[in-house]
Amino acid sequence: MIHSIVCKECGIEVGFDQSKLLACYGEDLVKRVITKPRRITEEYEKDLISFVRNIPFRIITKPYRIIKEIETFKN
Repeated sequence: MIHSIVCKECGIEVGFDQSKLLACYGEDLVKRVITKPRRITEEYEKDLISFVRNIPFRIITKPYRIIKEIETFKN
């Protein structure tokens, strides 16, 4: 589980309070965000060529998709 992220460049650390995230955005979204690094690793280990081919598009569209999903929780 991710508890915090530290920038390798400047050393700034950003922590996560899972209970607050759960309250704001729902358990499913939080679990998906927290497990994303493991799921990405599994993807590229399974099929590296497909992963490399699709990752540029996914990197561009993921922030937009997350924002849209978070907006559904606000309503």
